[in-house]
Amino acid sequence: MPTIDIDRDAAHEAAQHELGKPIYPKASLIERLMDWIEEMLNKLLVEGASVPGGWFTIGVLLILLAIAVVVAVGIARHTMRTNRGGDHALFGEHELSAAEHRATAEQFAAVGNWSAAIRHRLRAVARQLEESAVLDPVPAELRPNSPAMPGGLYRNSPRNRPGPQRLSMTSPTANNREPNPHTG
Repeated sequence: MPTIDIDRDAAHEAAQHELGKPIYPKASLIERLMDWIEEMLNKLLVEGASVPGGWFTIGVLLILLAIAVVVAVGIARHTMRTNRGGDHALFGEHELSAAEHRATAEQFAAVGNWSAAIRHRLRAVARQLEESAVLDPVPAELRPNSPAMPGGLYRNSPRNRPGPQRLSMTSPTANNREPNPHTG
């Protein structure tokens, strides 16, 4: 059998060409990621000694980087927890009465802030219903912005009545209407 005389670069190219064929399985994403990390660590080990100060300089820089990350995370967490103010605290000590919500809504409407005005007007309606005992008082953390939210908040609503008196608003007999024979 004759020997094949091939240099190193040509053998490398031939091997790469052969292993690049679709019949050979490709490395998974995790294997390629691990190979890349290993390659970067090897580069760091080889070139780490060429940095002025060597590994001591790299160690100091890594410690400074870790301190900077900890400080940045601490500042970000503190910033997210601060109270930025506003018209009223969401769960503050003092809950506004219906009249106070109406007055606040009028103030917002006077300056043209309609979304805040509508929000406070709805809160005034809900508070008035609570004050007149139509709605059960709900803790501020659980209170929706509208009194018509689901959950049976109305004491005498059809939803809270047991038995056959319970009607849905789509029922033909709701609001004392007679069924329409044409719609079924």
